[in-house]
Amino acid sequence: MVTCSAGTYIRSLARDMGLALGVGGTVVSLRRVSLGSLRVADAMPLDELEGDAPLPELADAGAGLAWPRLVCDVDMGLRFGQGREVEAPGVPIQLRAGELALAVDTEHRTLGVVWCTQAAGARPMRFRTRKWLAAV
Repeated sequence: MVTCSAGTYIRSLARDMGLALGVGGTVVSLRRVSLGSLRVADAMPLDELEGDAPLPELADAGAGLAWPRLVCDVDMGLRFGQGREVEAPGVPIQLRAGELALAVDTEHRTLGVVWCTQAAGARPMRFRTRKWLAAV
C-alpha cells in the first residue's frame, strides 16, 4: 500500500522502481482506498443508493470537505433542486465567483454542492447548483 499526496502517479512510481531494479515495472491492479478523511470502508453499497427514497445516510457526505457551508431552508433547497439560481441574503460566508460551497439543510445534512455566481463582496450573494444529492 502507498500513502501519498495529490499528484502522485502510482503507475509512474511502479515503472521507475522497476527501471531502478533493472526488471521493468507495471501495475496490475490499482485501487484508491481513501481520500482525506473519506474511506472506501465507510462507503454505501450501490444497491442501497438505488430507488427514489430520500437517503438520510448521505447526511455526512460532506463531512470530510473543508468547504464553506451554505445553510438552506426548504424553499432554497427546492429552487436548487430545480437548477435555479438562488439569492442568499445574509449569508455569513465570503466567496468569489466560481467558488464552491456545500449546501446543507438546517440540521446540517448535505444537500449538494453549489457555486457562487457573482463577484466577491456583492450582496445578496447568488448561487447555482453544481451537483444536487437531495430528492426534489
